[in-house]
Amino acid sequence: MKKTLMSVLAIVLSMVFAFGLAGCGDSDETEEPNAEKSAEKLAYDPAEPPSNIREVVVLSGTPKEMGKQYGQQAADSLSRLVTYKKALAIEKFGSIDKAYEALDDYADVYSKGVPEVLEMFRGMAETSGISYDDILVTYTQFVNNPHRNCSTISMWGDATVDGKTICGANYDLTLEPYIYEPSVVAYPKNGNAFMAGSGLIGGTYMNDKGLVILGSQGQDWNKEDLGVGVAPKVGLLEIAMTCKTAKEAKKLYIDKVAPGSGENMHVIDADNNKLIVEHTAAKDSVRTSGDFGEQDYMIATNTFLTEKMQDSIYQGDEFWDDALPRYWTEQKIIEDNMGANTIDTLNDALGSTKYFVDQNWYSDVWEKEEFVGYKDMENGVWSDDNWDITDKYTGFWTPENREAATECICRTVCVPEDLTMYVMA
Repeated sequence: MKKTLMSVLAIVLSMVFAFGLAGCGDSDETEEPNAEKSAEKLAYDPAEPPSNIREVVVLSGTPKEMGKQYGQQAADSLSRLVTYKKALAIEKFGSIDKAYEALDDYADVYSKGVPEVLEMFRGMAETSGISYDDILVTYTQFVNNPHRNCSTISMWGDATVDGKTICGANYDLTLEPYIYEPSVVAYPKNGNAFMAGSGLIGGTYMNDKGLVILGSQGQDWNKEDLGVGVAPKVGLLEIAMTCKTAKEAKKLYIDKVAPGSGENMHVIDADNNKLIVEHTAAKDSVRTSGDFGEQDYMIATNTFLTEKMQDSIYQGDEFWDDALPRYWTEQKIIEDNMGANTIDTLNDALGSTKYFVDQNWYSDVWEKEEFVGYKDMENGVWSDDNWDITDKYTGFWTPENREAATECICRTVCVPEDLTMYVMA
């Protein structure tokens, strides 16, 4: 099952920020999108699967102009995603009209937090044949839907073979329309040029200032941990376009663009500042390398490590029993290769098909059955027999994703010093 990174690379995107793309923008003098005037139509044939080759869209201009270009170039994947998210909204509210009404609750946080992103959405509506309201429904989190998705890793200095920073993430999803979204290379008229690994709203961004922004789901056990906020990952796009440093990214995230649910925002800048913000709607906590024994690396899966956030971790039968083992697995691979880590090692950590589990945790938690746990381990490590996606429930997310192909489809690795992004497909 193992492959080296280079053998499964679909795209290598190197940013040449000194050169813009003239003539790609359109005039902003267009009528505001109106849901009642926009015809309901599909930009794809539901009977035909999408392309198995990841597309790359290139955008430039104002946010609205870039949205218009995205709506044209990514019409197929966008229409599939909107159809899927509208169905979820109808399931929640009973009708799409009630979902439109619910958008009013989010208008203020979106207009104040992500104004450039909203302009992109307006542009997307003008060229895609999809109403602006439907795009907002697609990129609004009406209710927490806790998926244990995504792992993010950064390492540098004594951890890597050449001292360079390397970082990456799995944007883990099952067979949902997200996995068909294109990679993006964007040259805004104002702000930072940036790349996005998997969709305009995804889990991995890198801009021309060498700032890398990664996101992974957090936890939100308490009622106050959930609230009205920007949808997960949407705020990361605003950060990519407007921030230059980890300090700026942290401030914007906490003040304006964090979601109304649990999330880990992992950011790395060109001056070697690296941090993770552990977030819920009620509180934030910041950690950095060394806080938990790390040496020149940081990892976030779908749990929280800081003391402040521990009461937000799911408990009892809802306990996410794979989040820490995934952290430990990635940590072990990094530490076993200390001083020799490369992008291939990072790929191995994100794509491991086995878990490494701390023995004390294994005996204290799983053997005592204090939480729901997996039992098919030998000495705290998954055996080769556990890797069977048809017969065994061996864990949903990174490492050991339920869908073997999905793990590769949504993986991105960055070398910010070289302004290079590797996208898996």
